[in-house]
Amino acid sequence: MVFKSKVDAWYYIAIVFVVIISGIAFVDSIPTMGLGGMFGLLITMLIMDLPLIWFLYTTDYTLTPDMLIVRCGPFKRKIPRDQIHSISPTRSLLSSPALSLDRLAIRWGKHGYTMISPLEKEAFLRELGFPR
Repeated sequence: MVFKSKVDAWYYIAIVFVVIISGIAFVDSIPTMGLGGMFGLLITMLIMDLPLIWFLYTTDYTLTPDMLIVRCGPFKRKIPRDQIHSISPTRSLLSSPALSLDRLAIRWGKHGYTMISPLEKEAFLRELGFPR
């Protein structure tokens, strides 16, 4: 079963902000740059903008019978379900594969730790077997 990440307004604001700022920089530089400079700036814009959009569309959490698979853009982490020993709500600002601050902190194994933000948090917890 696949659970999409909840997405907070701040994430959409960040995407719009980065796209607008990089667009302004591009348009502002047109009169002073040659074709090569404009191409370089366009590549830089894509490097800044595309990951945010990629994360938006690919951040999800898949539950299989034996694994929790956390995916965010090019990153993928497989967590054995039988090694998960605690799940608790958090609003931590630390970097994680979560597009919302309404997060679940998952601890597994000896030192494993990650935070996720499933849109359907209660259904996710039920499916995982961790009732609140």
